[in-house]
Order: sequence, then C-alpha cells, then structure tokens
Amino acid sequence: QTAYEIMPSLVGSEMCIRDSYNPGGDSFQNELFTEAGGTDEIFAVGENVFFRSRYLFEQNQLYAMGVYGAPTAPTQISSDGGFQPTAVGPNVYFYEEVAGDTTLWSSDGSPGSTGQVLDIDDNSSFDTQSAAVNGKLIFVNADPQRGAELWSLDPAGDPPNGPFLDLRAGQSSSNPKFHGVVGNQLFFTAQTGDDQFGLWVTDGTEASEIIKDVVPVVGFDNFQSWYGKTVFLEQLGDGDLVPDVLWFTDGTAANTRAIDMPTLMDDGSAAGVVNQSSLAVLYGIGFIYYAARANGADHLELWKTNGTTSWQVTNQAFTEGPANLTLVQNQLFFTASSWQWTFCLLYTSDAADE
Repeated sequence: QTAYEIMPSLVGSEMCIRDSYNPGGDSFQNELFTEAGGTDEIFAVGENVFFRSRYLFEQNQLYAMGVYGAPTAPTQISSDGGFQPTAVGPNVYFYEEVAGDTTLWSSDGSPGSTGQVLDIDDNSSFDTQSAAVNGKLIFVNADPQRGAELWSLDPAGDPPNGPFLDLRAGQSSSNPKFHGVVGNQLFFTAQTGDDQFGLWVTDGTEASEIIKDVVPVVGFDNFQSWYGKTVFLEQLGDGDLVPDVLWFTDGTAANTRAIDMPTLMDDGSAAGVVNQSSLAVLYGIGFIYYAARANGADHLELWKTNGTTSWQVTNQAFTEGPANLTLVQNQLFFTASSWQWTFCLLYTSDAADE
C-alpha cells in the first residue's frame, strides 16, 4: 500500500501481493505469496519495491521487484530472515542470522549488490534497532570495551569500527531504545548511570543532547512533527487509568515542556491523553486533538490544544475513541462509541471553533 502511494504506476491486477486470502488473479506474485498470509513492510527505494514475505511455512525473507516495465518475478534478497529493513540512500540495510550470528547486510535490489557489511555482537544483551537519520544508518551494536551503544554507518564510507556516541563510560551499556525519527532527529532513551535514564535526541553526530530525565518504567511513543517542533507522548504506565502526557520539544532541553491539560483527575493531578489512537496532529488549523477523562469520569471526552491552552471540543461522553480523526477543510470527522451505542459512529465538529 505504501508502494502504491509512492509509485502510482504500480496499481494493477499484477500487484495484488497483499491479497493473501483472496488471490483474484493468476500472476506469479499471487501464486508465490498467497499461502504466506500476505506481505509486510512494503517500501520503495530507487527503482525497486522491497517487501518481506514467505512461501508456505518457510521463514520470512526480503524480496525486491522492479517498478517499471512489465511485472517481473520478485528477487529474493535475503537468505536468513532479512529482518528490520531500513532504507538509507540507494540501499536497504537489514539483519540476517548466519550460523547463529547476527549480521548486518545491504542491497540495492540486485543479488550482485547484496552483501554483508558488519558483524553484530551477539555476546551482549540488546535489541537490534536501526533508523535512517541524515543520510546515515544509525543502529545499536556492542563491543567488549564499550558495551551496547549507538553506531553510525555512512553508505558512501567504510563500515564503522566503534560507536559514534558512547553515553555510558567503560564496558557498561547505555542500551539505547529507539522511539521515533522526526525530520533529521532520532529520539531514543538510554541509561547513562546506575539509576540515570534520559530521553535523548541525535542528528547522527556527537552533538547529541539529553532533553529529559526519565524513570525506567516510562515509555515514549507517537513522535510527530508539528510546526517546526516535535510532539510526543510520555507513557507513565499501562492502561487507561494512567494517562499519557503530551510534550513539545525543539530538540533542546530548554525548550522541552509538557502541554498544559487543565482537566483534573479525582486526586487533583492533571489529566492526560488516555487513548493513543485519539492523538491527532492536524496542520492548517493549529490544533492537536486528544482524548481525556475530565474530573475523574469513567468516560472519554475530546479535547484540543494549541500548545498553550486546552479546550474541550465535545460534551459527548465516549466509551471508546475518538479515533480516525480527519480534517476536511474546517470540519473535523472522527469515529467513537458512546454510552447509548455499542457500535462505532461517525461524528463531526467545527475544527475552527474554540
């Protein structure tokens, strides 16, 4: 679906590679991947579409297929998984399990260009992660001297032999955890001491900055761009009883702050975002929409903020949602379930009304 949006010429009966349960055609792609339950991670790089799929009960692999001319059979790029493919420049980087060892590979879509780039240290306990930032591949790797830290790979240069950012001195690991890329900035959490955790931002250089101290149980999600700033959610716990907090940042600690949410819970604490799917960052009208529980109520209400002040949008009590927020001119549409109905309804509100 993403490939269709990028390359409209792909739309056609020959490209039903997502149609996993109803093939509806006799193309090679349908016959090969129908039994696999569909394809995943579809993205376009250069003149190729890359996707992961599997045949029957075999392991998922990474495939590439040209986007111009007559449809051709996909080319299998990986041989041992093709995990976490990440596009950087003209290449796609992915992980393979070779003889029990994790390795980093690259490809431009042709078998002749596909090869191993780097061994990943399997002796340290960390999750493989990678992201494209400023034309470089940022990923987590470890060595015996510095533990698990951030490494950087320039497609035009040689493979790295050490981290570009060592946030925890000595052999201890900072164990970076990626949360999102906005523009040319990667947001991640890392441990810099025994009880020291922080939310960091990097542009792929040593000029990285901690923008917020955190505790280990905190999570972050929904990083989005909004008028030159980044909006994100801080997750203080699991479930709706512990609301998420909405933050703004420009990538510096001095300009990182929580959004004022004036509604109150029963204990007097500020309410927050309680349904992540309700968070909608909408351009053109200057508002961010979110769902919150007002005054300790057990129902959801739709709110919006301009970054300084929050307004309640509806007096309607919702049991689920609001979700699927969409702006059409100055009219806001969303789906939600109310107390009177057990199924989902479509609602609308004047987005320009404060």
